[in-house]
Amino acid sequence: MSNAELLLNSLRCGLSGCDCLKALPGKGHVHCPAHADEGPSLSVSDKEGKILVHCFADCSQDSVITALKKEGLWPKPAQTSTKKSTDKLTRYQVRDLGGDVIAVHVRRDGPKGKKMWWEQPDGIKELNGMPVSELPLFGSEDLGALPDGTQIVVTEGEAARDALRVIGIAAVGTVTGAGGTPGNDALRPLVRLKPVLWADNDEPGHPHMNRIAARLSALGCSTVVIVDWPEAPLKGDAAQALKLGVDINQLITSARRWNPGNIDLAALLCDVAAFLRRYVVLTEHQQRALALWIAHTYAIDSEDCTPYILIQSAEKRSGKTLLLEVLLLLVLRAWFTGRVSSAVLVRKISRVRPTLLLDETDAAFNGNKEFSETLRGVLNSGYRRGGVYSICVSEGGDWVDRDFPVFCAKALSGIGALPDTVQDRGIPIEMRRKATREKSEKFRRRDVVLDAKPLVDSLNTWSAEAVPVLEQARPDIPEELGDRAADVWEPLLAIADMAGGKWPAWARQSAIALSGGSVQEDDSLGVTLLKDIQRVFTDKKVDRLFSVDLASTLVEFEESPWLDIRGKPLNAGKLAKMLKPFNIKPRQIRIAASNLKGYLKEDFIDAWERYTPYTGETGETPKHFVPVEASDASEDVSHRDDSGETGFLEEALNRAYVSDVSPVSVPGGIGVLGEDDAEEF
Repeated sequence: MSNAELLLNSLRCGLSGCDCLKALPGKGHVHCPAHADEGPSLSVSDKEGKILVHCFADCSQDSVITALKKEGLWPKPAQTSTKKSTDKLTRYQVRDLGGDVIAVHVRRDGPKGKKMWWEQPDGIKELNGMPVSELPLFGSEDLGALPDGTQIVVTEGEAARDALRVIGIAAVGTVTGAGGTPGNDALRPLVRLKPVLWADNDEPGHPHMNRIAARLSALGCSTVVIVDWPEAPLKGDAAQALKLGVDINQLITSARRWNPGNIDLAALLCDVAAFLRRYVVLTEHQQRALALWIAHTYAIDSEDCTPYILIQSAEKRSGKTLLLEVLLLLVLRAWFTGRVSSAVLVRKISRVRPTLLLDETDAAFNGNKEFSETLRGVLNSGYRRGGVYSICVSEGGDWVDRDFPVFCAKALSGIGALPDTVQDRGIPIEMRRKATREKSEKFRRRDVVLDAKPLVDSLNTWSAEAVPVLEQARPDIPEELGDRAADVWEPLLAIADMAGGKWPAWARQSAIALSGGSVQEDDSLGVTLLKDIQRVFTDKKVDRLFSVDLASTLVEFEESPWLDIRGKPLNAGKLAKMLKPFNIKPRQIRIAASNLKGYLKEDFIDAWERYTPYTGETGETPKHFVPVEASDASEDVSHRDDSGETGFLEEALNRAYVSDVSPVSVPGGIGVLGEDDAEEF
């Protein structure tokens, strides 16, 4: 585009029907900057590379040029050279919403190809450290005049935007190049409009627009559409479409709605859950949680914390290792191991950031002390982004401390409970030996891996565009989840909300069933003591108790730890020491004719509210807590309803697997394969 054409474009008002839109070098008029020019009166022409301007409203040529220079529109004189240059120089001014020039993108086309660089408004090269992603979109100065809901085309680069503007189509262009993505501040003005994204037809161009679509969606843009031009030549853009005589309006009108990766996430999650249930006996809540967690391993870059999957059982041969082997085929960057050195554990997580599938954690925590402490540190620190494990390493003969990042997704399998700090960071998956009435397919890895591949491919495709959307997600958390459980489930609830359909409700039901306060054990001895004292006051229906009576009543509780505290039963003195951290101290109280040390019920109310929030001071379930139906919340798979009503994944399994597990769009919802249906396969 010549300097005269560039100047014409800069002086057009952009209003539909204005004669300035038809102006060409030497033909037609644009708006003169030297006076308030409502009707175009300025002629712009080009003669031997020089710009000629003439105002038909009697402005002098000097006043017009001065006004153009003031607005930064008059090109600087070319440097004199003994050799005549054949290069074509184009300067694109990037302005903010108010019309102020923020930067200038300079393009030089010559015999040796194209070269582009950035200048500041005063002509100094480079942007003084400002990231290109923070620049406004090219043409942003026109957005303020557009009414809400106006269609706006987003092109890759400035030339394609200018081409559309010449024919009266509102458009802006990205300035980051296809390898970058405009920042939120640059894209936010588009949210109130109707963005139509037009990608260059090449490998970088389509992902570039998909990233923009994801970011716009995350910012709250209700509808984003993408232009499909099947006959586009390689690298073809809007400018080339105009040259080829393509019906631009038809392409824009038929633009398709954008979805992350064009993947039906709800159906994909159902397919993943059904795949798990083919080989492992799981409850519906466990299937849902695991399906969401598998998707989370692909979208972990969007989150600040990661929930651990805690696969536990009371005895061996309960399917724990089998579940890890199935997860191995589905999660991102799986690392399945049962034993590893401390040095390898820390360094591999730091280098690869895998999805760690660690088997036999009971042996790990009860075995080598160095490894168990390393594992405990990695799990405690690796739950949140930025968590590190610090060790000394040898460098050049000296020992120096180094921080190794250990944030990654993790699934742990073992017999019995894990340490409290680890248990708090995970979702418990309690496994039991399969009963004879419970059916599952034989797991043959060499056959199953082919079935898993379509699911993995779809998860990869989905996550590439879903991460920017999930970064902005703030899902509603059920009140029944405590603070730590809320952190654990937030990434999974965000994915469920993105999937839509029944998944948002399913995910919250499963969160309450697996991690809700009514069913989650707290192994802290102090919290257990508070709960048992609450039970004593509730059962006795009194407002005060002597220390001796309270201790003796606690000792009588079956399956309580109070009969054996370091070899002795709980007494009044030990009781006082255990309650001291909660700021609860015995006082002199009177009951009937006796005056002894003891406790008032009101002394415990604050601690009960803080540490036993789901029973409160009365020991009763709060009214806002709505328990999940037994058929949904039960962890005992032997008590499932085998009636004619099918369960959670029936529809998915009915349609999904003989040997092909590719995702299928499911209208309406999903459910569990019944035994009769399984026999038909």
